[in-house]
Amino acid sequence: MLVDTGAMSTLLNWKGIAEMNLSRDDGTVNRNRSPMGAIGADNIALALTHRITLRDQFTVGGSNVIGNIGVDLRKGGPINIDIGTIPVLDILSSDGVGGILGSDFITRCSVIRLNFDESNPK
Repeated sequence: MLVDTGAMSTLLNWKGIAEMNLSRDDGTVNRNRSPMGAIGADNIALALTHRITLRDQFTVGGSNVIGNIGVDLRKGGPINIDIGTIPVLDILSSDGVGGILGSDFITRCSVIRLNFDESNPK
């Protein structure tokens, strides 16, 4: 996941969906009935054709001494994550990037811990 504090929304490409063990045929991934368009810094418009909705708890990392690391969505309501072919993510796919973590998700977190000490951070 690419952390982008300037992005309003969290987005995934199909690589990110596959890494979550989901697919277009999965009941969790739905066709976006009100397709959202996105324009990046390069001013190229994108069609985000599918969507998943996170409703409960979403675990981003592993666990720590306090418990699971995650975002509790029961307090702030569900988050819609739109899915599509996003050129910048296609370019970054060799680096293991399958999505953009935007401010809609980041603002739900009371603490964000980024670990850059791993030999292969993702």
